Amino acid sequence: MNKKDLLSNPHFTHFVDQVRDELQQLRPSEVDVKADLEREYTELVARIRGWKQSLGDPNLSEILRRELQADWERDHVRMDEIQQKLHSLASHTQIVDELVNPELVAEHVLRLSETLSGENASAMNVLLAQHIAGIYCDQEGNIRLRTSKLGAFPDALEFLPLLEMSSECSIPDTEDLEDSKCQTLPRRRTRRNVSDSFEDEDVAMALNDFAVDTRRFQGLGPEWFSVTEFRIPEEPTWREAHAQQIAEWRIDNAATMEETANHFGKTVPTIRAALREAKEKHGINATGKEISLSNRKSWARDHATEVAKFLQQPGTTIREAARHFGKSEPTISKARKLATTLKTLE
Repeated sequence: MNKKDLLSNPHFTHFVDQVRDELQQLRPSEVDVKADLEREYTELVARIRGWKQSLGDPNLSEILRRELQADWERDHVRMDEIQQKLHSLASHTQIVDELVNPELVAEHVLRLSETLSGENASAMNVLLAQHIAGIYCDQEGNIRLRTSKLGAFPDALEFLPLLEMSSECSIPDTEDLEDSKCQTLPRRRTRRNVSDSFEDEDVAMALNDFAVDTRRFQGLGPEWFSVTEFRIPEEPTWREAHAQQIAEWRIDNAATMEETANHFGKTVPTIRAALREAKEKHGINATGKEISLSNRKSWARDHATEVAKFLQQPGTTIREAARHFGKSEPTISKARKLATTLKTLE
């Protein structure tokens, strides 16, 4: 996916708009705050004008002069603070627009994609640290991946102090993870050598500093994160993985349990368990002795007619037939009896 495709992707544009709305909501009620600050500023201007007139009185005592001058300086400092706050309110929207620039966000996402498809593991770790707040696992195979929405915004890291961060918050600080059994203290991260990965050395250093900080997202509210849950699939046992194959082989070969066990190199109990699995999960019933007794291939039965014809030759003995067919004399005798039985049934 190129930059043009990403910018036209509805999921991408929705994500960018969502973050912009969240940042805009951080701005206090501009009407009320601005009115209060302007009112206070007007009062300070009038008061300072009065201090100035009083200080111009040549008959003013030195003690009172020093007190008035201290009040005048204090009000001047407060006026500077108010001007800064008014400027901050006016520039908040501009700051948000600069941070949530779709063009820059797209370039940042594509840079991450390019890095992940490469072979520089250090650069991967540093860039992923901007997106991944934590990976939480438990002994039951559950995994929770907690990612920050701000990771895709190049200059958002500098905006973190304005997001009302609190040093009293701990990691993880979302409701989804409060009751998790997988919480543990974050391990200390190692600084990566990314000097060859970024052209700007200052940028590389800032990214590295951010990546090794285990509390880099501390204090951000749950609205800035997404939690994706995974589950490690349980690895099937040997009997579960081979149940269908074992059942089909036993039926096809009319084999006994012992023969089936020898064929697969397993014990008879394991084969029985696999056959029960095949019956329950795959609907193949290959259990019981009837598989090998009624359906088992018999050389004597299959070759009864041939043996009978051979023995009908004048002077032919059981021993000669055994030698001819490469079987034992009892097998030849059994085949002759079966041939006689089959002829009687006809």
